[in-house]
Amino acid sequence: MKLAKTLNKIENIKLSEIVANSELDISSAKLLLKYIEDCLNSDIQQEPDENIERLLKRALNMELKDYSVLNLMINLDVGVCTARVLQRYLLEFLEEEGSEVVGESENEEGISAEGKNEERDKDMEDEEEETFL
Repeated sequence: MKLAKTLNKIENIKLSEIVANSELDISSAKLLLKYIEDCLNSDIQQEPDENIERLLKRALNMELKDYSVLNLMINLDVGVCTARVLQRYLLEFLEEEGSEVVGESENEEGISAEGKNEERDKDMEDEEEETFL
């Protein structure tokens, strides 16, 4: 999360950017990069739970200009996988409502992330926070 804010991007992030903008060693930076890529490139199979529903309501109430993964991460203070799940449901909702869909980047063909995202996000955020302390 801190890294995304620092770089002001989460997609197409490079290993060198992670290493240069964090205190992670190369091995940890590779692990973080793989985690980010996995979240951005795998299929969502998670049904919305209470937390996702709460976050969806918050996002809709914020009236965000776009629902990009980065924007959701920053405004809702969530990790990349949770932001990806939220993006999927927000875009589905907007399509059903007939609203203009804003938020998919040029390189995102499908919306994806893995299940159990919150646990993965929390683990990675804890690890990332430890390296910045």
